[in-house]
Amino acid sequence: MIEMRSVESVMKKIKIVLITKNAKMLIQNEIDINGKQTETGGALVGYQVQDIIVVTHASGPGEKSKRTRYSVEIDGNFTTQYCNRLNLLSNYNLYYIGDWHTHLTDCLNPSRSDYIAMTTIYKEMNIDENHSLISVILFHNCIEKVRAYAIDKNNREFYEIKAQYVPNPSCIIPYI
Repeated sequence: MIEMRSVESVMKKIKIVLITKNAKMLIQNEIDINGKQTETGGALVGYQVQDIIVVTHASGPGEKSKRTRYSVEIDGNFTTQYCNRLNLLSNYNLYYIGDWHTHLTDCLNPSRSDYIAMTTIYKEMNIDENHSLISVILFHNCIEKVRAYAIDKNNREFYEIKAQYVPNPSCIIPYI
């Protein structure tokens, strides 16, 4: 199970996901290593401030992952270790905030399997009202095309959130 630091402020619906230069670089590196014919993905680490999520790090899917043209099955043990390591290194300021994956087409709507995966993670982690969980979907061939989604805690439905790339905040420099 991934260790998480609780968020002090009561959470409202997430309004924006800020993806740092560091996280963007890690995602692009994974895509470049993976090649053009299979989806890839991994875990997202960062922090939440009220209705904003900042993505600071992104893992790959791990050696035991299964990647195909239309899906990626992430190695949970690998991503849990990745997230826990950053959580400890940052003195519990950075923590697991969701997953990312690519689509080989520029249709970045969540698929049925995306929805099932996210709701399963949400239930298994016993997410409370103070913490949000996101899913980021990127176009495999051009990650400038990106969409982010969160789960509405009341009806367990995905809703889209604005996502944008930003420079690295100074507070994460020691963990890059």
